[in-house]
Amino acid sequence: MNKAGRIIISSVLAAAMCAPIAACGSKSDIVATKADASRTYNYWTSETDGVGAGGLYQQYEQNAGIVYMTEQDRTYNTATKNADGSYTKNSETVTNKIGLHYEAPMAGASPQQSFLTSLNSGKMDVLDLSFSPDTAVELYEQGVLLDLTWWVENYMPNYKGYIERNGLYNNATVNVNGQRKYLQLYNYTEYARNWQGFQYRRDWLLKFGHPFATDVKEQGGVAAFDEQTYAEANPSWGWQEYGTPQAKWEDGILFPSWYGYHYENNGTTVGSLGTLTFDQTLYDYIHGDYADQVKNAKYTYEEYKGQWPATISDWEWMFDIFQNAIDALNYTEGYGMTLYNCGFLNSGNLVSSFGGGGVEWYQTLDTEDLDGDGMTRDVVFGADGETFKEYLRTMRKWTQNGWIDKGFQANSGQFWELDSTNVRMGYVGIYLGMNNQLLGAMDLSNGDESDSTYGICSYGMPFPINDKYGDASRQYKTPYSFWAIGGENNSVMVTKAAETNGKDLPALFTFLDYLYGEEAGYIKAAGLNKEMLDKSQQAVRDLYAEYGLENGAWYYDEDGNAKLTPEWDALPVPTQNMLKAVRITGAELNVLPSDIQPDDVFIDQLWGLFESKGFLPNSFYMQLTTKQYSIYQTSLTNIRNSFLSNVPGYILNGNGDFDESGFDQYIKELKRQCNVDTLTKALDDLAHEFAAL
Repeated sequence: MNKAGRIIISSVLAAAMCAPIAACGSKSDIVATKADASRTYNYWTSETDGVGAGGLYQQYEQNAGIVYMTEQDRTYNTATKNADGSYTKNSETVTNKIGLHYEAPMAGASPQQSFLTSLNSGKMDVLDLSFSPDTAVELYEQGVLLDLTWWVENYMPNYKGYIERNGLYNNATVNVNGQRKYLQLYNYTEYARNWQGFQYRRDWLLKFGHPFATDVKEQGGVAAFDEQTYAEANPSWGWQEYGTPQAKWEDGILFPSWYGYHYENNGTTVGSLGTLTFDQTLYDYIHGDYADQVKNAKYTYEEYKGQWPATISDWEWMFDIFQNAIDALNYTEGYGMTLYNCGFLNSGNLVSSFGGGGVEWYQTLDTEDLDGDGMTRDVVFGADGETFKEYLRTMRKWTQNGWIDKGFQANSGQFWELDSTNVRMGYVGIYLGMNNQLLGAMDLSNGDESDSTYGICSYGMPFPINDKYGDASRQYKTPYSFWAIGGENNSVMVTKAAETNGKDLPALFTFLDYLYGEEAGYIKAAGLNKEMLDKSQQAVRDLYAEYGLENGAWYYDEDGNAKLTPEWDALPVPTQNMLKAVRITGAELNVLPSDIQPDDVFIDQLWGLFESKGFLPNSFYMQLTTKQYSIYQTSLTNIRNSFLSNVPGYILNGNGDFDESGFDQYIKELKRQCNVDTLTKALDDLAHEFAAL
């Protein structure tokens, strides 16, 4: 039996979705680190957390983590610039501290225009490249970006070590006239736990789902549903000590696929109970290949097997239960699930359940030589394939069954914000969410049973395996191309202006290298520990005390692991984000929750059940030539705009079958207009070049 405990919130990048934060009265008292002009560096970022009214500081350089990292003295070797523009590293050492000054777009301003204005000012030293219209190679060729190769090799052992340990050299460098150069520094994240993924209403399963027989094994067997719901048959299941800090969710709900059952519903009885038909192939898969993958995960397979939805069949079983819930509760705003505004996510995600790959370009994992050149990994354009078509066929069926929000084209936010109002009001059965929405986190009812959020219990789940749609090539395939937390994030450049304006480059690169070490990695992930607080100015200590963090946000346990303090766990995510130093490059390291429970791991580790091996990071596209990248940018914009205008129609329009011939013709014409074949070959050649390096 699963006893799901309190989830530990460790997410980042999720501030927009959380509760308001109380303003801090001491924010103006924190003094940003001062340094002389040659060691004060101007840093452009696309946004800054917690600045201004309601935030913890007036300027981002007052962030407690930034203050701590910059006010430490650092000893480094000086360097001499030679007549030919190269540098020599001297044996002489000096000790100094540095200062940072942050600039970000004004409220409502275009981040790209702000980037260009700051770059063209000639005063910026470091800029986040997220909104650059040009690649690093183009900026280098324009003479505004500093070649970092010598500096990385001579002043950045942490960065070099991180790149080498993780096999990132090819992605972290670019080919410039036959030489591989470091032109930008990538921001990396190491996480053992995700912060987002598909979630479902476990409480609706309890209240409106019906138990089924689990012992029908013969070929062709049909399982019967009980007359009673799970809740009626098991009145002790659900929230234990509800409304208290010790509240736990407890149930014994099992999912049909684990017992070899396809859930069958022909669409004419949506919301009623369908049938569970035993299928030997499904049973063998779940207890064979699927079990092998699950056993490699960090939760205990034997304890939790059967307790999460594993397949498309399981999702469809839930959809009918959710429809019953929506009807019974008279939620006119309710529906089973919503989609992104174009009907899918570009990287793949749920699409990947129907054959493994994505929608735009992704790297296949086929074990055969696809084009006769000896290479077994090839880049393909996913929209031109059966995986995407099978996904669209299925979404069309789900829409006609009433399971999909027919207004999904209006969803324009980040994918974890899709129709956030209805999700957080408790009207949606399955949605993309974050770990601050798990278990009872969305219950805002204050004990009022008439409130739509009363009693919510939300569980995380992995992408489902397609066990029933399409031919054998679409079924029982592990998803491997989707958006996932971790690994490579944005990158930053260092400008030539930093050099021409006489900035102390050895000091700068010594500091930048520090950001890829252990101490900075934990500050980026969680903020300051007790030892760091003791070295900090009084205003920083007062700020931490205001949030109950007198002993810091994290500590080292007896085994040397970095673990969060319980007080940190209790803070809203936006407050956590403002205490971290996230608006700076570096390698963010994983800090474990202080009181991690097995059920916590079970619930959100399911988001990491499958590995996104086919997703192509931005650094891969950065390897294209300037001309190729320009074509790619234009083509990608046109492709996405076309998808946004045309693909929803294949899901929504009419009640007939999926228009396969019409879709094939649409994709054929799109590929012709958008240079898809040319780009696919360029990316495929690049993948082969990488494999040969």
